[in-house]
Amino acid sequence: MILKQIIFFAFISLIYANPGFSQGPPPPPPPPAYIYSSPAESSLIRFSPEDKSFRAIFPGKPELISSQADGMQISTYRAKTGGATWIVGSVETGREWKGNENAAYLILEGNLSNRPGAKIIEKRDVETGSFKGVEFDVDYKLEFAKNRFFAVGTQLWIIECRVSNWHIFSDLVKEAWREDVSKFFDSVVFPE
Repeated sequence: MILKQIIFFAFISLIYANPGFSQGPPPPPPPPAYIYSSPAESSLIRFSPEDKSFRAIFPGKPELISSQADGMQISTYRAKTGGATWIVGSVETGREWKGNENAAYLILEGNLSNRPGAKIIEKRDVETGSFKGVEFDVDYKLEFAKNRFFAVGTQLWIIECRVSNWHIFSDLVKEAWREDVSKFFDSVVFPE
C-alpha cells in the first residue's frame, strides 16, 4: 500500500513540478481582436464573374472558391476586410426552383439553425429586382451575420456579411456595419 502511495505522489509531483514532462510550452497569446472598420471608398470594386451570373460591389477583389458536393457545383466569391467577410455564393442544384422557392428557403434556414452556436435573431422577406428571397440575422456568439438567400433558376444564392467580435462593438460601430451591409446587399444584381 505504501509503495502505491509513493508512486502516486511521485507521478503527481512529476505532473505539477516538471513543466518539461507534463506540460507543453505555454500557449501563444490570442490574436488581437479585429474591430470592424468601414471599407474605404477607394477599395470598392465593381465585380462580375466571367459567366456574368451576378454583379456586385465588393470591398476589395473577391477570391473564388469552387467545389463540388453531391454532384452540385458550389462557387463562392469572398472578400475580407477590417474584421468582416463579404460573400456572394451559389449552388447549382440542377433543379428549377420557380414556384418552390419557399421549400429551398426552409432547407437553407434549417442549415443555418444547425450551425454550431448559431441563433437566428430575425427573419424577413426581401427582394432584389424581380427575385424574392429571405434574409436572416444570425448571432454566432462571437460573430454576427446577415444572410440573404435567393432561388434563381436552378441556382440557390447566398449573400452573406459576417463580422467578428460583434459582442464588443459600440452601437455606433454596429450601425455603421449595418449600413455597409445594406449597401453591399443592394449592389448585388442578378440578370433578369
